[in-house]
Amino acid sequence: MGIPGAAEGVGFGGRPDQTGTPPKTSQLALTLKPAPGAVVAPGGMTLISFKKIRKGSLCGFAEVELPLMLIPDIGIHESHGRRWASIPGKPVIDPEGRHKVVDGKRVYVPAFSWRNREIANRFSAAVVALVERHHPEAFATDPEGAP
Repeated sequence: MGIPGAAEGVGFGGRPDQTGTPPKTSQLALTLKPAPGAVVAPGGMTLISFKKIRKGSLCGFAEVELPLMLIPDIGIHESHGRRWASIPGKPVIDPEGRHKVVDGKRVYVPAFSWRNREIANRFSAAVVALVERHHPEAFATDPEGAP
């Protein structure tokens, strides 16, 4: 069983108790403190870092911390007036042990997934909001007006 309140604390809803067993006192007493200089959003999501990289829709990579999870390499994207965050990916390995390539592009799959689209959308919106607030240059256009 997970730590009660952790998922709710970041606004992602609770996971049903599968066992019916009450949590141990030590599980309830766990507290985490953000790293010095980290930006904490209401609900407990912390923006640890952002690195600007412009390539296609990609604006850069963020690293965020949830109460029990550190998520590096979150892609921050912008295209056609829309902004979103994509969870990190891992390479698809072919039978020969090489990174799979289809139509000249390397293939990746998500490193993990959310339980449903609503949670994924809320996570994406929260990460983008943190980046917009604390790194507005991530979405700034260059002198010729291109993103």
